[in-house]
Amino acid sequence: MLGGEAGKALATIERLEELESADHPALALLKGKALLAAGRPVEARRSFQDFLAQRELNEHA
Repeated sequence: MLGGEAGKALATIERLEELESADHPALALLKGKALLAAGRPVEARRSFQDFLAQRELNEHA
């Protein structure tokens, strides 16, 4: 993802997160990748950690 593309990806992910049924670990992973591409590593790390936590919860459900 290039700079402008990262912004578009983040906007799309944020819209998806607003949907009621959009609590899927893949969104957190994609958000982390987009944040990293946008030069926001601290937020990206948080999203990657969210991804891992959600994935673990889904595996034990």
